[in-house]
Parts: sequence; structure tokens; C-alpha cells
Amino acid sequence: MKYYLTKVICEDKSCFLVWYGGHKDGFLVSGKRLLAFSSAEEADGFARKEKISFEAEEITYDFSGFPRLTGKEEPSEKCRIFIDAWNFFSDLSKSLDESFLGDSGDEITNTIYNKLFHGCNLEALKTKEYHPVFDDNEIQSCSAILLDGLAILKKQLNWKGGAGMVKHIILWKLKDTVADKERVLREMKENLEALTGKVPGLLRLTVVTCPLASSNADVMLDSELESEEALKGYQSHPEHVRVANTYVRPFTELRLCMDYEEMQKPRSV
Repeated sequence: MKYYLTKVICEDKSCFLVWYGGHKDGFLVSGKRLLAFSSAEEADGFARKEKISFEAEEITYDFSGFPRLTGKEEPSEKCRIFIDAWNFFSDLSKSLDESFLGDSGDEITNTIYNKLFHGCNLEALKTKEYHPVFDDNEIQSCSAILLDGLAILKKQLNWKGGAGMVKHIILWKLKDTVADKERVLREMKENLEALTGKVPGLLRLTVVTCPLASSNADVMLDSELESEEALKGYQSHPEHVRVANTYVRPFTELRLCMDYEEMQKPRSV
């Protein structure tokens, strides 16, 4: 097993993680918490205590911003940025036993990954130069995948300047007059969950439409946003307003909402 000191940068913050590679790749965790260090010296102290040695190469991932896919032929350099981030988030989520959109294995996800992978034009695999083109649906899905990975990372590191991310939870009850409840619930779920990747600061959004018999609500929205400011932006975002006016408000009669800030102390080993 080889261990690599891995520096992670996002916006104005940074930390050090321990990535390992061998028969299995991943990051060191304690229980279901990611081991994060505020400095390389602190990580070195942990390594000495645990009697592990870091490889000479220090790895750096900068998630301060991703380039945009354009719908035109993409250069190899951009594909490598995306595939490196995707693999990082996949290893991270598996280490934490968390679900990650990039590991869903559905057709569109596999297509995007394969395009990015072959678009890297690795010398060992290259037969001829390949520059992939992504359609609008693939671009949107790729954005959602990377945002999902960032959400997992940020949640573990609590990177919001001492304030936690904001949870936005809603319960709805459908009107008794709704005739085709199955269709209404399906469209509500599909369109609300599709907001991830379209609304800035919206990290996660899940809609539950199959409550237990003991419930007195029909639908639950469970979402996570970067900040209270992001929540305000989400509420007024044109795409959110359109979805709410089209697929939610006409069919619901009761709405309960709870917003709260996740407050956690920064962790250091």
C-alpha cells in the first residue's frame, strides 16, 4: 500500500488528506469521518505516529472552479481536469460509504465518463487524437455530478467559514382533488431534483414520494445549500420558480418548511 499526502484547495481554503493506492484506492477515514489536517506538518506527525510513510510526490487538487463544457470539441487538458476530479470524488465517496452521482452506472453517466476518459488522449491508450463533444443534457449531468462530489467534500470539511451549510426541508400534502397522483409525484420528483446543477449554491436535492403508512405527508424535499444567501437565491431563481409553479403548487394544499444551519466544529487530527 502506498500513501500520498494530498493537498485540497477550494475557494480560499485548503487542507491535507491522506490518499492511498494499491489493490484498492481511497482516503483515510476515522469511522465515517474524513481525516483532514490543517498543514503538511500536522499530517507528517500523524504519519509518524501511525508508522506510515508518504511517497515523495505530493498531490494537489484545486476545486476552486471548473472550466465549462462548451458543446464543441473539448481539449485534452480540460478532459483531464474533469476526469481527475471525478476519480477523486469517487474514491472519496467510497471511502466514506456515501453515494455519489458519478458512480450511479446509468447510461448517460457512463457515456460522459468514457468521453472524458478517452478525451484525455493518454499515450498508452491513444490510437488517434480524440476530442469529445457533449450535448446539453450531458453538460448538465456532468455539472450535477461534480457539484455532488463537491457537496460530499465540503460537508466532511465543513468549509463555510465557521458557519455550516444550510438544510432546506419541505413537507407537502397533495390536494384530494389530484386525479393522477402517480404522474404528479413522478413529475414533481424529476423536475425538482433536476434543479441540482442549474441553481448556484444548491449542493444536493432529493425528493421522497414513497412515505410509510404512518406518515401524514405525501412528499418530502430534502436539500442542502452552501449558505443562507444561497437559499435566498434558490428561492427566487427563475428555474426554481418555474418548477414550483408548474409541478408543485397546483397540486399541493399543505406545505411545512424547516431551514437550519448545520453547525459543526472544524476537525483536526
